[in-house]
Amino acid sequence: MPTATFSTVADREKLYRNCVPQEKPASYPLDPNHTHFILLDDKCGPNDETWRRYGYPVRADLTIQLRAEIEQEARCSSHYRHNYKIPIIQILIEGGPSSLLTVVEAVMHETPVVIIDVHIQKINSTEEHTSFSLFM
Repeated sequence: MPTATFSTVADREKLYRNCVPQEKPASYPLDPNHTHFILLDDKCGPNDETWRRYGYPVRADLTIQLRAEIEQEARCSSHYRHNYKIPIIQILIEGGPSSLLTVVEAVMHETPVVIIDVHIQKINSTEEHTSFSLFM
């Protein structure tokens, strides 16, 4: 059985990852491996006045720039001299008034946005009714 050192094998990079990335795939199906989420919190809690101490005109300014930078870095990955595009989406659950800025920033960078609107209504003092709206 012939043997050789790994560094002398032609096209050895293909042994690590043998798929060639497409320019623009038609879709990105969800599967159990899609489990990586980055959750950003401005640490201000429900009090809308806390963020004003930092001198930002809008509460979303506390995290919007950081989110955009993380998104840009995570979007592309290089592995053994090949560049791979990593699909990124933004999920917005029950946003406030400043969430509009976050959505606009995502759309400007061609990031798909999934918006989930949750409404909880009290039917009586002991029973709640929850309804969900999903926008893509």
